[in-house]
Amino acid sequence: LRDVRRGEGGAVYQPIDVPVLASTEGAHVLVILPDGPRTVPLGESTTIGYTSECSVRLDGGGAVRWEAVRIWRREGRYMAHNLSRIGSVLIAGKPLVWAILEDGDELQIGAQKVIFRERAG
Repeated sequence: LRDVRRGEGGAVYQPIDVPVLASTEGAHVLVILPDGPRTVPLGESTTIGYTSECSVRLDGGGAVRWEAVRIWRREGRYMAHNLSRIGSVLIAGKPLVWAILEDGDELQIGAQKVIFRERAG
């Protein structure tokens, strides 16, 4: 597996060792909205973004925002993949192509902030 956050400028990929978690029960994302936070439980695959195809639709996009991210489980870990061709999706302040998510990772999907939480709590 490779992680885009390990390289400089987000364009250099480095191999990483990924331990498999025993359980990912309770994993969720915390979406920070202008009117307050919303917690969304994650299933096997969840799409978050502004388009009508997303299972979690972000507010404030109207017809001008196209950003979308798919979050899914793979080998016991949650992964994130930028589905957008237009717009800005960042993880830890760097452009996201795809990444292995860790507890507390912050994604910027267009104008919205999304925080990944490994377990409920």
